[in-house]
Amino acid sequence: MAAIYFSAYATGPSVYMTPPDTALPSRVVPIAGGVAVAPGTRRDFPFVLPGRLCRVTGRLGAAGAGSFSALLLRDTAFTRFQVGQEVLPEWDAAKDTAPKFDLLIMGPGTYHLFINHEGRAGGPSVTVEAQARCR
Repeated sequence: MAAIYFSAYATGPSVYMTPPDTALPSRVVPIAGGVAVAPGTRRDFPFVLPGRLCRVTGRLGAAGAGSFSALLLRDTAFTRFQVGQEVLPEWDAAKDTAPKFDLLIMGPGTYHLFINHEGRAGGPSVTVEAQARCR
C-alpha cells in the first residue's frame, strides 16, 4: 500500500508518495550503531543519502543522562551552525517529547546528526542509534 507524507521543510515538492514496500529494493545507510556520547562532549554523525526518498529513524538512550541536545541538519545548515549562526534543523530533540525520531527526507545530500551532551563528568552517556532506509 502506498503512503503519502507531507514535509514542512521540503525545498522541492512538499508532498511525497512512497511506493508499496515491495515495489523497490531498499538501501540502508548506517548513521550510528549504539554509540555512547560521554557527558561534557559533542559528537557529529555525518551521513550521505542517495537521490531517493529516505526514512531516517533513530533512538537516543538518555535515561538519567541529564541535559543534552540533538539536531539533524543538512550539510549547509551544519556549517552555519558551527559558526554560531541560527539554523532551521530537519529535527530538533528539544521540540520532540520522545527519545525516538522517524523522518522522511528526500536525498541526495549530506546530513549531520549532532549530539551535545551537557551533563556533568562521570554521569551517564547518551546512546545514539540511527539509520536511514532509502527506496
